[in-house]
Amino acid sequence: MWTATITEKVFENGKLRIGISYVDGQRIVNESIFSTSMQNLDNVVTNRIAELQALDTFSSELTVGTYTPIVKEEKPVDPKQEALGAVYKAKEELELKLITQAEYDSVVSTYKALAKK
Repeated sequence: MWTATITEKVFENGKLRIGISYVDGQRIVNESIFSTSMQNLDNVVTNRIAELQALDTFSSELTVGTYTPIVKEEKPVDPKQEALGAVYKAKEELELKLITQAEYDSVVSTYKALAKK
């Protein structure tokens, strides 16, 4: 479990530089940040501790050796669903008077033709 300790605070060029030491019992990570408030400091430290813990988890899951990236399969687009989405979009555009009734009817016809298949 990572913890944080404030190691220094220095007013530098109109900013407050804060030294922070993150420790997990075995390792030490020393960093400096510029902060403008306690809330900002809390956010930075909380996020950094979460990041360090996530890195520990990632490191324990990662094995040394050949690495093959996982290839994600893209699902094929269902033409009917795509056409239905176009109908909804065209309906909004018709209501906003961005397209004509004839253009809307054309989109609906395309969907109906696909839906019959």
